[in-house]
Amino acid sequence: MGDVIGLAGLAATIPALIDLCIRYGQFLSEKIEQYKHISDIIRLQGFVTRLVEGELYEILTFFASAKDSLSDPFKSELQTLFQALRDKLEQAKGAFPEKTGGSLAKLEFSFYYAKKIKSACAELEQWQTRFIRRALVYLFFGGPSSAASPPRAISSHAFERIESIRNGLESSPADTPILLENIDDCDCDELPDSSLLNLKDGVGTHRLVEYRNYSDGLDKTTINSIGRTVRDLATSLRKADPSIMGILDCCGFSADPLNNRFALHFPYPIRKKNPRTLLNLLTDRRNKEHGLVHPINDRINLARKIASAVLYVHSCGFVHKNIRPSNIIIFEPETDPKLSSTEARFIRYPYSIGEPYLVGFEGIRRAEAGSQRLGVANWEQNIYLPPERHRLAKGDEFTMQHDVYSLGVVLLEIAIWSAFTDRKGIGKRLWKKPEQGPQEEEKEEEILAPEALQNEFIRLANSQIPRLLGNR
Repeated sequence: MGDVIGLAGLAATIPALIDLCIRYGQFLSEKIEQYKHISDIIRLQGFVTRLVEGELYEILTFFASAKDSLSDPFKSELQTLFQALRDKLEQAKGAFPEKTGGSLAKLEFSFYYAKKIKSACAELEQWQTRFIRRALVYLFFGGPSSAASPPRAISSHAFERIESIRNGLESSPADTPILLENIDDCDCDELPDSSLLNLKDGVGTHRLVEYRNYSDGLDKTTINSIGRTVRDLATSLRKADPSIMGILDCCGFSADPLNNRFALHFPYPIRKKNPRTLLNLLTDRRNKEHGLVHPINDRINLARKIASAVLYVHSCGFVHKNIRPSNIIIFEPETDPKLSSTEARFIRYPYSIGEPYLVGFEGIRRAEAGSQRLGVANWEQNIYLPPERHRLAKGDEFTMQHDVYSLGVVLLEIAIWSAFTDRKGIGKRLWKKPEQGPQEEEKEEEILAPEALQNEFIRLANSQIPRLLGNR
C-alpha cells in the first residue's frame, strides 16, 4: 500500500494525509474481520469504524473541504496532527501478519500479534482524545497564531460529531497522572495577587503549586470524592497543549491529609519565566506612567487564549467557577543572550504582554456533579458572577454558562486594560453612595446590586470597546 505524498504545499498535503489515513482505515477494516476473536480487535474496530464511516470521517473530511479558508499556521498544526495519525495507523497496520491462514494462524496471532494490537489501540485512542479536544479549540478560535482564524462557515454537523466523540472520551482509558510526594526541601513563596505557590527545588526546577483544600472533619467518602476530582482534573490537564490552549501542563498531584488538602503541580512552560497574574498586570503602576505601549493585537491574542482555555476545561466536562484576573497567570519569555538590554526590554511587560494560562482550580467540579449553591462573601470575586448566582435559589446551580459570563467580564477588563477590583481605576464605576436622609450620618459606598452590575458591564462594553479596539 503506497503512502507517497507529493510536496504540493500545505493546502494539498492536508487532504492527501486525510485520504491516506482513511485508506489505512479501510485496509484495517478488512483485516479486523479475520480476527474478531481477539478482545482488543473490538477496540480497534470501534476506532476504525469512526474513521472510515463515522464521526471521525465527517470531521476529517470537513477539515479537508475547509482547507482554503485556513491560515498557514493552522494548516501546519493540522498537518502535524494528521501525520501523527498516519504514523499510528501504519503502526496498527504493522501489527497484523502479511498473510492470513486457518485456525493455526489465528492461534499464532493471539499469542504473537495481540500485544501489538493492544499497543496500537492505546496509541490511537490517545490521539483521538488529543485531536477532538484540539478540534474544539480550532473550530472556535483558530490556530496558535494571531493570523489564524476559524473557518467562516462552520458545519453544525461537524460540531455535533465532535461533541459525540467527546462524550465518549469520559469512559476511554486515560493515563493516570503521577502521584507526587508532598512539597519538601523547596524554596517557595506566594505569587502576588494569587493563591498559588511559586516553588524552586534543589536542582533549580521551577513549578507552580495550587491547593484544593477541604474542611476538617469531612468523612472519608467525601474526601475520596474530592481526591478523584483532583486526579481526573490532573489527567485532563496533562493532555492539553500549553502552546495553543492556555492551559499549563500538569505534571501530577499530591495528597496532604495532615493539612486537609490536595495539590496540583505545574512546571513552568519551556523557556518561560517570571509568572505574574493578569490582575497584577492590569494594576501595574506603569500603565498610568507610560500609557499602554503594547500592541492591541497582544490584548486580542490574550483574550483568545484565555477563551480557548475555558473551552478546553469545558470540553473535559468541568465547570471552573473562578474565572477572574487573579486566576490567569502570564509568563514572559526568556531572553536571548544575544539581545542587547534595550532589545530584551521590548519583549517584557509593558511593551509585550506574554503568554496567559488559566489556573484557579480550587472550586472546580464535574459539570454533572451536584451543586451546593454556596454563596461568595468576597465582593472581589462576586463581581464576576452573573445575577442568578447571587440569588442561589433552586435552579441557580453553577453551570458552564456562568463561566462564560465570568469570562466576558475578564475580556472587558482586557479591552479596557483596567481591573474592576481597582477602586481607584475603572472599578470605581461599580460603587455608589446609598440614599440617606438629611439627619443621617454619611454612609459608606456600596457595591452595585447584581443586576445593576450586569447593566454597567454592558454599558461599558458598548461605550468603551469600539473606542479602544474598533467596532468590527
